[in-house]
Amino acid sequence: MAQLFPTFTIPQMITKSNSNAKNQNVTSYYFDFEKGDFRIDGAGKSVMASPVETWIHWCIKAVNTERYNCRAYSKNYGAEWSQLDGYDSQKAKESWIERTITETLLADPLKRTSFVKNFVYDWDTDSGIITFAVVGQKGMEATLYVQL
Repeated sequence: MAQLFPTFTIPQMITKSNSNAKNQNVTSYYFDFEKGDFRIDGAGKSVMASPVETWIHWCIKAVNTERYNCRAYSKNYGAEWSQLDGYDSQKAKESWIERTITETLLADPLKRTSFVKNFVYDWDTDSGIITFAVVGQKGMEATLYVQL
């Protein structure tokens, strides 16, 4: 009897390696957050960021991006800042902020972030600045802040 549908053998799946050495060598163009543009050297060429600077840039962008608002990013990228308004007490807001920032940074697909610590809050009447330290693989550490 003839086969109505073609058949083929299924190839073996190769598992993805999560080598720490590979994750540490990722580079990107250096983005100057104060100027709001990419850094350019004296010859007019774009400057490349080191692997640690690339990781820090990823952390800053991930925390400052509203989750689910940009279709270019996966559902695992960004923080859910819009939910902050649902909390009345300052202690509840601080707890929620710590959890959200930590979850956002631990969602790094390259697993460069180990943990987040040392949250410090400076509140005004309707806004605030949150400073925190993010620790990565091999002891990389950076102090970052978010302005609400």
